[in-house]
Amino acid sequence: MTTPLKLFFSYSHEDEAFKNKLNKHLKMLQRLNVISAWQDRDISAGSEWEQEILGNLEQADIILLLVSDNFLASDYCWDKEMERALQRHEEGTARVIPIILKPVDGWYQAPFGKLQALPKNAKPISSWSNEDEAYTNIAAGIRKVAENMSKNPQATPNETAQKSESGSSKNRRVQRRIDELESQLDLVSKRIALLKNSEATETRVEEKLRLQSLIEEDKKKRNEIETELDNLEEQLA
Repeated sequence: MTTPLKLFFSYSHEDEAFKNKLNKHLKMLQRLNVISAWQDRDISAGSEWEQEILGNLEQADIILLLVSDNFLASDYCWDKEMERALQRHEEGTARVIPIILKPVDGWYQAPFGKLQALPKNAKPISSWSNEDEAYTNIAAGIRKVAENMSKNPQATPNETAQKSESGSSKNRRVQRRIDELESQLDLVSKRIALLKNSEATETRVEEKLRLQSLIEEDKKKRNEIETELDNLEEQLA
């Protein structure tokens, strides 16, 4: 039987309702043995809570950062969990995925802001008219990451040392390019959203047409980035 990838929730307890709902949407992946999820609520009575948290963070293959104002304000989430998570991401021993729970100014300027976030286009869960669609989008994104990592064990901590140096170097280059493209995709998606907002309120015909032209150009750019991302992810598969 395939060993499931270990998934770690990094979140503020003030956002526990979001975490619980997301965990429910990930249950099918857990039942299929694709992932096994861990959260600090799994700590048993009498255990040293910080040791348990940091130990499971070190063992995780996928680390979810549940981003909100509460998360950014939490010194523990920021200094302990996020910092180590990003170190492991850079080392190639874990994959970090920001999950945007609520609108919060400047999150993309955080150290994890360069990483591709979920849901689609980094639209906060609370901003979706149907939040279940947002959670389903997140679950699908995590499934894709997990499947790619399972096909490419070099991306998981237990198998990294077994790969050749040349193969590892190539995969690191590809992964760096993927990270760059994901950052570009996030920026283009944000720009499209801003242009659409401006176009919706613009009353001048010429300016409206100009904005529509810019939107179409950015949509074309977004499609090009997504195509290259798909090709690179196939290389890692």
